Amino acid sequence: MPIIVFDLDDTLYPEKDFVLSGFQAVDEWLLNERQLTGFNQIARQLFNAERRGDIFDQALLQMGRDPDYGLVRKMIDVYRSHTPSISLPEETRLVLSELKGDTSLAIITDGYLEVQRRKVAALNLSQYVDCIVYSDEEGHTAWKPSIRPYQRVTEYFQMNNVQFVYVGDNPTKDFISPNKLGWITIRVRREWGEHFTKDLAGEYRATHTVEKLSDMVPLIK
Repeated sequence: MPIIVFDLDDTLYPEKDFVLSGFQAVDEWLLNERQLTGFNQIARQLFNAERRGDIFDQALLQMGRDPDYGLVRKMIDVYRSHTPSISLPEETRLVLSELKGDTSLAIITDGYLEVQRRKVAALNLSQYVDCIVYSDEEGHTAWKPSIRPYQRVTEYFQMNNVQFVYVGDNPTKDFISPNKLGWITIRVRREWGEHFTKDLAGEYRATHTVEKLSDMVPLIK
């Protein structure tokens, strides 16, 4: 069996769950600290309408509050520092449990270091995987598609003549470097995924594409 390396967000769990958990935390902070109500509902509506990048500003405007820099900055801090209310889907738990008995598992995850660490802790992923590489430990330039986090995985295992498999969801950054390294790459392309509609060719394309995580198990075996 090869060593299997997973992306985190939208591969092992729906990242939307973290987003909604963060909205709830910000909503509670606004109520307790600024006596402002309605943020959670408005932010969810904006997110579901595929608004990205300025949800906090737009929500404040709809609440009748000027989105001044200081307030938005504090809301972002609350969002990033909250303890997320998220859990692994049953399918993911079953897949990780099955694979763990046969091979070594790892995770490579982008994003702000402490945010990603809190996600991993909330999902209790350390019970399944041998190695977790947080690309932000080496700074933003080491985020995917940088080859560096993939190299760190190979450095961790220090094994020769071993096939690596990388499983991710985002063709714009997930598969470029592992393809160059000769890894097998698998894209999990779920209809609810943030990157479902993206269809890139060449170095961006995974070796294989599956519709759900469990489909990769017979493919690998």
